[in-house]
Amino acid sequence: MAMRTTASLIAALCVVPSPALPADARWTRLRSEHFVFVGDAPEREIRQVAQHLEQFREVLSRALPPAAVASSTPTVVFVFQSDNSFAFYKPRFEGRPVAVAGFFLSNDDRHFIAINAGSEQTALRIVFHEYAHSLVQNTVGWLPPWVNEGLAGYYETFEERSAGKGAMIGLVNASHVTLLRNVSLMPLRDLTAIDYSSPAYNEGDRRGVFYAESWALIHYLALGNQARQAQLGDYFLRVRDGARAEDAFNAAFGDFEILERELRDYVRKFAFPVLRLDFKEK
Repeated sequence: MAMRTTASLIAALCVVPSPALPADARWTRLRSEHFVFVGDAPEREIRQVAQHLEQFREVLSRALPPAAVASSTPTVVFVFQSDNSFAFYKPRFEGRPVAVAGFFLSNDDRHFIAINAGSEQTALRIVFHEYAHSLVQNTVGWLPPWVNEGLAGYYETFEERSAGKGAMIGLVNASHVTLLRNVSLMPLRDLTAIDYSSPAYNEGDRRGVFYAESWALIHYLALGNQARQAQLGDYFLRVRDGARAEDAFNAAFGDFEILERELRDYVRKFAFPVLRLDFKEK
């Protein structure tokens, strides 16, 4: 979940331990080649997160433009052992903690990733999702929520293959597909108009549909239609060059209704393409 930088949240993340945590909570600090890790999770879990995150970064450095991983801004990863220890640090919407398993924050000095390693969701997917926000920001800069979350969802299903000599990107998110096949898709005009303060981005069932449809749309544009893939690249260039998000969308993708029909057909399919990467070395 990408969040706009707020001084209060960054300050909260930097104060450890919190008075909301047990007095005997033990915090561990580790450093890998490209990240600093801090957490109250067991050290072995933090080391596993570090290993997989470094691997994820290495693979995407070969698949994405050099700017994606060239940032000199250090990334600090907070690994919480449970939702209870994470709760104090969660972003809030209308005074209540947002039900998230992780989030990404950034300022001029540092990137921050916070994750709940004890989440029912796969912890590594959360890590990959949140770090993908950092890669996207390095490459394109600010993006509206639908494309920011859609791209993070696209990369979060990353899997190593062939004992480290291969990887899969863009694997299907089965829970998203199941949800979208059982609800009415959000009109694309509404989806693309959602901002970071919208209820649909921060609350309950609507947030689930927003994340799922954003993922499906990015997956379709990136892998499902070669012509649309070129349009997605055009959209990124327009946004990077300062075009308003709505104007960039209209210029790149054209008619909303045509794209909506294509997306509905894509979600109904039982097969989704993936991107496979193969390397000469592990």
